[in-house]
Amino acid sequence: MSKNRKRRGRPSNAKVQRYACGKIRPESRTMRGETEMAIRSTVLAARQRLYAVPMADAGSAEAGYELGRLWLSGKISARQLEAGKEYHCLVADYQRAIDMPSPYPQGMDLGAARGLSLKGEPDESRIKRTVNQYMRSLTAMADAGKPATVAVREVCVYDRGVFDVENLAHGLDILADFFGIPLEAVDGLRRHR
Repeated sequence: MSKNRKRRGRPSNAKVQRYACGKIRPESRTMRGETEMAIRSTVLAARQRLYAVPMADAGSAEAGYELGRLWLSGKISARQLEAGKEYHCLVADYQRAIDMPSPYPQGMDLGAARGLSLKGEPDESRIKRTVNQYMRSLTAMADAGKPATVAVREVCVYDRGVFDVENLAHGLDILADFFGIPLEAVDGLRRHR
């Protein structure tokens, strides 16, 4: 091989297995980017640094959102956590039922073709049932008062921090009664402090 040929382009990787045509075999390719363990350790460190979550709880799914972190710290009960999750699902279903756009830009698919949805369209009775249940939940929340309603919406729907935990707990208790969640601890969730 001439000197010019050796200097030209990117140097070839000599320590890999190749096919006869010269392509690198898939089993000898190195992974590019971060490994799953590196990504997980970065997320756990960020949860500890930003939200002051203890290391024992940083790996749980509840540490990833504000309502779960309040439950992990013992500020709300398991019943209130379940009520918040149910309310979040109800609001998401309602927004889908009335074709409300997502409030988050990452929720939009800018490359999607225009026209009908590829997902099956929900039937009218399901849409009506979802809208009615959402309206009944708003009526129940109105009984709790405006501060409780705002606190529940900020934490459960928008995943923002709240300073008024008492009103949040009151609103979540109203929702737990509305959804029919029993008073005893919800199965599958461990009790905290």
